[in-house]
Amino acid sequence: MALFGTVHWKGTSGRRMVSFTFDDGPHPVNTPRLLDILAAHGATATFFMTGANVARFPELVRDVAARGHEIGCHSFNHCRNRTMFAIPGRQMQEIRATNALIERATGKAVTLYRPPHGLVSPLLLPVCWRLSLKIVLWNLNSYDFRHEHDSVVVARIKKRLADGAILLFHECHHRDATIDYSYTARALDQVLAQCRSANLESVTVSRLLGLEGGCL
Repeated sequence: MALFGTVHWKGTSGRRMVSFTFDDGPHPVNTPRLLDILAAHGATATFFMTGANVARFPELVRDVAARGHEIGCHSFNHCRNRTMFAIPGRQMQEIRATNALIERATGKAVTLYRPPHGLVSPLLLPVCWRLSLKIVLWNLNSYDFRHEHDSVVVARIKKRLADGAILLFHECHHRDATIDYSYTARALDQVLAQCRSANLESVTVSRLLGLEGGCL
C-alpha cells in the first residue's frame, strides 16, 4: 500500500471473475456495437472515457451507464505530457472537468481513473487520492491498437486469460476516430464466449476489486 493508495492491476483469484475494460471512447459506431455484444453475453464492463469524447457524445455515456456498465475517467484529451509532467493543479483541473461531464450525463459519481498510456507519475498519485479516485491499469493487454486480425487478438488473450484478469481493449483511437476497430468487436465476442466456457463471469472493475460499497 503506497502513501497515496494502490495502483490496481488485477483482481484476486478464486472468484471466477474477470473485467473487460475499454479506453478512449465513447464512439458513435463502436460503442453501440460493443454494448450489443456485451448484452448478448450477459456481461458487464468498465469504460474509461475521455472528457473530449464525453462532451461530444453524452447520450452514449448515458446509454453505457443505463445498461449497467461502469464509467471511469481517462483524462480529457489523452495527453501523455499532462499525465507525466503537468503540475498537480493542472492534472486535477483536467480530471475534475472530465468527471463533471460524466457525472452530469449519468448522475453517478466517478470513482476510477486510468491515466493515458497507463503512465503513473509520483505527481498523479496524490491528485487521485485527493479526488477519491482509484487508479486502474490492467494485466492483460489485447494490443488491439496494432490493428491485427481478430484471430490474432483472441489467440493472444487466450494464452493468458485467467481468474482475476483486467483486460484492456479500445473503443476507438484516441486521436483518429475514423480508424476501424470492428475487429475489436469481433475479438470481444469470441473472448466472451471463451469466458463462458471457462466459467468466468465478466464484471465491472469495481466488482472485481471489491470496491462496491466501500474502499479497497
